Amino acid sequence: MQEDIDVVENENVKEEAPVATVGLLFDLDTLACNGHELMFDVLKKAVDKKGTKLTKFYYAKSCMTRNISTLVPELIEDLKLKKAVEEDIIETVKSAYSEALLKDAKLTDGVVALVKAAQKEDFAVGVFSSLDEESAALLLEKVGLANLDITVCPYSPRTVNSFIGEHWRRLAVELSVQPESCLAVTSDNNSCKAALSSGMRVVVLPTEMSSFQDFGGANMIVDELSSSVIKASLKLLERD
Repeated sequence: MQEDIDVVENENVKEEAPVATVGLLFDLDTLACNGHELMFDVLKKAVDKKGTKLTKFYYAKSCMTRNISTLVPELIEDLKLKKAVEEDIIETVKSAYSEALLKDAKLTDGVVALVKAAQKEDFAVGVFSSLDEESAALLLEKVGLANLDITVCPYSPRTVNSFIGEHWRRLAVELSVQPESCLAVTSDNNSCKAALSSGMRVVVLPTEMSSFQDFGGANMIVDELSSSVIKASLKLLERD
């Protein structure tokens, strides 16, 4: 009888999953999806309604590495937008951007291979997004990342970008990984600097709009995402 009890008890014992000591972090909106392009389209529509044209050159130079809440007042002044109300434009842009992500987001080539390679090396994987948790989950499903055990951490409600170091540190905390043991993959210089300021190793995949930017301090700059990025990052994180 004792043997039967032992068998039942052993069947109920669950092995604890190992705690990851390294992390892979990236911005779901801009790195994994075409967020920079979508934001340009949203801003352009908002500006065009005020009788002014927004060019890709102006956007790439003055807008894409800015927080919307601080950008809009300068945008109104620079483009001489008539009868523009800051708060209205800010809320319109944020709402339209969220809708655009859920409707028109496209997965960046190589993201799935990157995540799978990282998880094979026991990386915890986390992303943050301007979307709320429910909407971010829908976006993960839309672009084919829903089944890859990825932790999602929304931005602060005040922001719509990954240019603040606290976002990166907070996501590391969510993953229970020290920032210095994290690899951050970014697509623009401000998010690169934010991740570096958090003590992380940084890989940059420039987009068409960010390719002119200075990525000084980045550990690697790549022209595509693949499993080879993880192999190289093991040395950056001193796990070779």
